[in-house]
This record gives sequence, structure tokens and C-alpha cells, in this order.
Amino acid sequence: MKIEQFKVKNQIMTIDDNGTSFLKSYDSMVCKIDKAGNITLGKNWNYSKTTSKYVGWFIEEITGQKMNKGIIEKLIKQGNILVDETL
Repeated sequence: MKIEQFKVKNQIMTIDDNGTSFLKSYDSMVCKIDKAGNITLGKNWNYSKTTSKYVGWFIEEITGQKMNKGIIEKLIKQGNILVDETL
């Protein structure tokens, strides 16, 4: 398992032994991207403008896809990004 700071002190990125990447903002898991590129957001992914900005940057860094809040919301509506209220 690999754990490192992502952009700023309160954003932590973890990559598990299966290749799944996680972004934790403060005490909330806000994004998970598995090895196949499937994106799952936690219930607090959009807690603040800053949190959603870091989620977009995280998705872009892991997948290489340009991402922002508007694109994320569109992909959620299309079913291409899931939101898991238990994260």
C-alpha cells in the first residue's frame, strides 16, 4: 500500500495492493478509482468548491481525463461515475 499527500496537507491519496486509488479529504473518502478506471465518489465529494476541485484533479491525475465539477456532474447523470453514499 502506498500513502502520500495529494496537493495539500488535508488531501491524502492511497493506492492499495490491487491498484485501486483513493482520495481522502480530511476524514472523508471522496473518490475511488479502481484499476479498470471505474470511478466512485463518496457522499462528500462535493462538500465544498475546494473539495470538488481536488476530486477533479485526482481523477485527471489517475485517468488522464480532463475533469472539473461540471464534467463530473454530467458523468454522474450519464451513469459513468457512481456516487456511493457509504464512502
